[in-house]
Amino acid sequence: MFAPGSSSDCISSTGWSKSPVIIMASADETEGGLTPVDFIQLQHYMEESSLRVRDVIKEFHPGGRYAKYTAGECLSVEGFCLFLKTYLEVEDFPPNFCQKLFRYFQQAEKDGSPKSSMPKEGGVFLRDVSCYFSVLEEGQPREKLE
Repeated sequence: MFAPGSSSDCISSTGWSKSPVIIMASADETEGGLTPVDFIQLQHYMEESSLRVRDVIKEFHPGGRYAKYTAGECLSVEGFCLFLKTYLEVEDFPPNFCQKLFRYFQQAEKDGSPKSSMPKEGGVFLRDVSCYFSVLEEGQPREKLE
């Protein structure tokens, strides 16, 4: 788990440590959801990133360098993980955490969308991913509506 307010000091079961200690909840604890530990881990990555969602999303639209990872307005799991690596500026983003976040978005879309508006082939909507991360970014609400 990452210690809030510190980019390099972490707390582990044995006390403070200088290297990141990542604790993931087991699958049966979090079926389809994110734990508080997952959320803290995600916030830590976001605090270390200098990019804004709106800038990264442009790369996934037609003409952008990652447009091939989208099918219309949907991201595949590969595209989603590339989005996270790009947005969070982390080359070695944990694949299991990426998969868990992807499944979270899939589940959220299943729970809140009529069948006719579900993403194709098990993907997730780029706009939902964009909205979620934009809300979590620092800044004024007016900036987030642009």
